[in-house]
Amino acid sequence: DELCLLRMWAVHFFVAFALSLLFVKVYRMYLLVGKGPRRHTISHGQAAKMALPLIALQSVVLLVFTFVDPNRRHEDIIIKGGEIIHRFTCGHDTPAFFVVMLVIEGGLVLVGCVLAFQTRHLRDEFNESKQIILAMYDTAVIGSSESLGVVALFARNKLRS
Repeated sequence: DELCLLRMWAVHFFVAFALSLLFVKVYRMYLLVGKGPRRHTISHGQAAKMALPLIALQSVVLLVFTFVDPNRRHEDIIIKGGEIIHRFTCGHDTPAFFVVMLVIEGGLVLVGCVLAFQTRHLRDEFNESKQIILAMYDTAVIGSSESLGVVALFARNKLRS
């Protein structure tokens, strides 16, 4: 069970951590270079403070699900013909964690796409937005496809039972 919880925390915490720092970087560049004649300055400390709310939100959600609906190890024994398959999987008792993470992380990717789109016309010496736009759109497409696949699997399993 500890490894299942570690996996839950590691994946989702570091997604929020990485995306929040990326958002702050893009937003900072947008304010410094791309927003009209008046330039704003943002110190490193202010930038770090801007990233903390997303990291804190993800930490609170992970803490709640650690105690309310923890990621537990499930044991499956499948017998097909003469073959016996013994496997362990990690999972939650309800789909609530999946739905909450879909909303939070999907929202983060959507915010990333909007920020990348807003910074697409910055000057070339400051502009990494083309790479960021491509990365965010790829993440959005892959995440959407993966989410639809998981939803389809849930629906198929519900129909079978």
